[in-house]
Amino acid sequence: MRFYLPLSLILPAHLVAAKNQSDVIIIGAGPAGMSAAKTLLERDPSITITILEATDRIGGRVKTVQLGDSRVEMGAEEHYDSKGGNPVYQALTAAYPGIYEDAFPGSVVYAMPSDSDPSMASPEDTCGTITYGANAGVPKNCADDLAWENFIGIWDWYWKPSRFQKNTTQSIEFALSQSRDFFKGIEDYDDTRGWFLYNSEFGSEYATTVDKMGAHDTAVQDFQWPFSENIFYNTNNLGYSDVLKDTWWDDTISAATVALKLNCPVTGINTPGTTGPVEVIANEESYYANHVIVAVPIGVLKASIDLDSEVQPGDPGYISFSSELPDDTKQAITDIGFDQGLKAVFKFDRKLSTCEDSNPWWVTAVGGEVGLMVMNGMSGGWAWPANYKDGSSDDVFMTFIMGDNARDLSKLSDVDMIQQIMMDLDAMFDGTPASDCFTNDPANYVIQNWGKSPYTRGAYSFPTPTTVDDGGEAEVGNARARLQNPVGDGRIFFAGEGTSLTMSATVPGAVFEG
Repeated sequence: MRFYLPLSLILPAHLVAAKNQSDVIIIGAGPAGMSAAKTLLERDPSITITILEATDRIGGRVKTVQLGDSRVEMGAEEHYDSKGGNPVYQALTAAYPGIYEDAFPGSVVYAMPSDSDPSMASPEDTCGTITYGANAGVPKNCADDLAWENFIGIWDWYWKPSRFQKNTTQSIEFALSQSRDFFKGIEDYDDTRGWFLYNSEFGSEYATTVDKMGAHDTAVQDFQWPFSENIFYNTNNLGYSDVLKDTWWDDTISAATVALKLNCPVTGINTPGTTGPVEVIANEESYYANHVIVAVPIGVLKASIDLDSEVQPGDPGYISFSSELPDDTKQAITDIGFDQGLKAVFKFDRKLSTCEDSNPWWVTAVGGEVGLMVMNGMSGGWAWPANYKDGSSDDVFMTFIMGDNARDLSKLSDVDMIQQIMMDLDAMFDGTPASDCFTNDPANYVIQNWGKSPYTRGAYSFPTPTTVDDGGEAEVGNARARLQNPVGDGRIFFAGEGTSLTMSATVPGAVFEG
């Protein structure tokens, strides 16, 4: 169960004899922090709230930017309908009728590894879930590929927690390698092609790699997934942060009792004694409140408790706790996964002399509409057209690269990173359709590297082999549930997508937790 802030126990701010005093301090102005502030105001409009945000904007890992004629998402992008009581859908459809449509249609194209060079895609092995004719750019149907056929069988078979006995050392990688007794034909898992498929789907879904994910843990969590499949905006002039800001956040931060402090990274939380106000230190200034809600990413919490981490006190994103966190809280943070992730979005130009195409390059390369590309190589990850919104005319294309691949790409300069991504896209098809239609200039791309940001230190949370220690119920023995427990004698609370038992890694999950 969630622990709700007992407003009846909050002392009025005037009883706290200190500067920068408020009833509640919220650390982090992402969806969870903003939702917490909104909820508190709805329960008591007179409550005083200070929001301390490390960056220069609100929104956290919801971030919308302009590229070409479209607003594009550099952070959270997936939306879901009303199933599961999704508050985001309810609010946005009320404010913007007709804003949503089903996920964009088209073939899912897989850059299957080459037998001669397993680290690269092979155009002759690239396959699609929809083929557009023998003379199209991708004539091979994935259904005719044994590795892909086996993968689909495993994907359908996997999502039952009863398949797995609880084993704190069992990753998805291990479970799949041992699953031959359950599914005939999985022998190719150990081959490069099998690994590529399983890691691209299981790992990429959670912004990590399958050797880090818990087999039982992931099945338990996804078996209780409450939401629908993805839906998307259908208008090119609005983004996720735009509509949340307009619908919820502007009203919250404009409230007379709310003080929002941007560019105000928290470096310390002090809890002297067992009662009385908590001191929060940001920009070498002290703020005081009777309760504190810590709504920062799991990656920041991990860096702040890991004595072996390269991040040290005083470094950006490190939060020191004067009273050591309880062992159970530290173990909960350790048991929740959090890995690297970056997005790179590109604006292509079909009018370039090297391109001169009447269609976006991906339509020409595949022979028809594309819903998703599963890439290979150093930039292996997901890629999709971002020009599906009504009113979009520019050829905008998004890539999302996770886990070890994101870590490797992060070692490159932006220019070299973009060149590598173009090489990996080109390797999927005959010719060089992507790079022919692109000019490597900062005006034509945007990169958001969440792993390199000191105030996120990764993409979003995932289940490790030690996240769920239970008998099949997400609420029992769950590290996320343990992190919901208040600390500091009931004065400090944690909230975010990482504390959501069944909706982690989503904006609605963060909103519910706030």
